[in-house]
Amino acid sequence: MQSGTDVDIQVGDNLNHSYIARKLAVNRRILCASPEYLARAGAVNSLDELIDHSCLIINEKNNSFGNWALTDGEQQVLCRLNSHYSSNSGKVILNWALKSHGIALRSAWDVTPYLSTGELVHVLPQWYQQANIWAVYTQRTSESPRMKVFIDFLAEYFADKSLSQEWQA
Repeated sequence: MQSGTDVDIQVGDNLNHSYIARKLAVNRRILCASPEYLARAGAVNSLDELIDHSCLIINEKNNSFGNWALTDGEQQVLCRLNSHYSSNSGKVILNWALKSHGIALRSAWDVTPYLSTGELVHVLPQWYQQANIWAVYTQRTSESPRMKVFIDFLAEYFADKSLSQEWQA
């Protein structure tokens, strides 16, 4: 968290334990690609095959570039990737996936509408990345009545979001 920040919304469970964290939503990132990309590049039948595909990588502060840490709920695997596309914007990554540039790892709630219409296909559905959504704040912030109301609002907002039970742990 940067100095002067009251509340930081973070995605993923790699949290700094010197702060207070409240889980706002259960979330998973899933692999997806357009049918056109898969028709051109070939189906993906195993994690080992990801290296042969264009993976659309989002640059995040805590993740090592060129790797995806995935799980099937039992085992954790670090996949080495090949990509010519990277961005620090999830929206850009999603647009590239929709334009058939490769395979994206995006939040299920973000891509569900495109999976429903067939614009994207869920790739290797047994594999995912846990990416829960957290409000992170300091002890000082937790004592503020305004911040408590704000964090309660965020929790309610994310509880009301229609996150499909299929994607939740």
